[in-house]
Amino acid sequence: MKPPNRTVSGGRRRTRARMAMLLPPLLLIGVWIRVAIRILTTADIDERPPVVVVVGGGDDRAARAGRAIEIERRRPVSRDPGVIVTSSTRGNLGPAAVLNQNPPGTDWLKDRWQAASDMGGTAIPGRHWILVDFSSAGSAIFVSKIVLDWEAAYAEDYRVEGRLDPPPPNDDGWCVLYDGAAPDGDAGNDAAVDDRGIIVRRSTEEYGQSPGVKRKMPLHVVHTIDWTTMTHARDADARREKTGNDLESGGGVVVVDDDGSCRHLRYLRVYIRRPARGWGVSLWQVDVFGAVSN
Repeated sequence: MKPPNRTVSGGRRRTRARMAMLLPPLLLIGVWIRVAIRILTTADIDERPPVVVVVGGGDDRAARAGRAIEIERRRPVSRDPGVIVTSSTRGNLGPAAVLNQNPPGTDWLKDRWQAASDMGGTAIPGRHWILVDFSSAGSAIFVSKIVLDWEAAYAEDYRVEGRLDPPPPNDDGWCVLYDGAAPDGDAGNDAAVDDRGIIVRRSTEEYGQSPGVKRKMPLHVVHTIDWTTMTHARDADARREKTGNDLESGGGVVVVDDDGSCRHLRYLRVYIRRPARGWGVSLWQVDVFGAVSN
């Protein structure tokens, strides 16, 4: 009988010993790989918390605007705690505070504001405004989109204005972000064009049935004003000033520009010149999207 080859036998034992030592780490690595694959394939991106960006200072407003729009938050900054909404008149339904509820309300009587004196929708005379005050948060915001959720008593002839400093009694210094007055040219009702050569798109969506009328009338008329679709028709004369009378504000000086600085603000105002229908204007919600800015 041939004696066993002890050299070969010893090498096999050493190989088995090494494999036994490596097996636990390999199994652990396999488990981690399976866990990582499961997380990557089942994660819901929409469930991530909203991104808050702090945009640096400086005079490079175009770069600041681009960064802010690129990382726009998934929820309105106007619904953050501490944001205060006030109005020119109380009306006969909910207070102005209902306009930034989180989540928005659905009660036709309690969860909307209107500039009317009775349930017949009798308009309270004069022009009216909604003021969204972000100043309590400390930082300013850079606006990329605004959604106005009107009731059937909506408006088209209104301005959206902004400023960094507190509004003075004489109403001077508002900067125009959007003017809904009927534009000239081919823009139509879905856009506003002013003498800056800026086209700001406004889309409209209607849905629901208002319980306040018997004929077919929408419960919601939603205006979305989106600066991410803004078209620059002209870049000259970036900053101007016009008297309030020229812009039908009733007085004061209104500053307009086309470099995005109007949308860097602490105070945002919806200035309503006249209703689209005979009733006093009514709003469910005012949502302001954007990024926190220094």
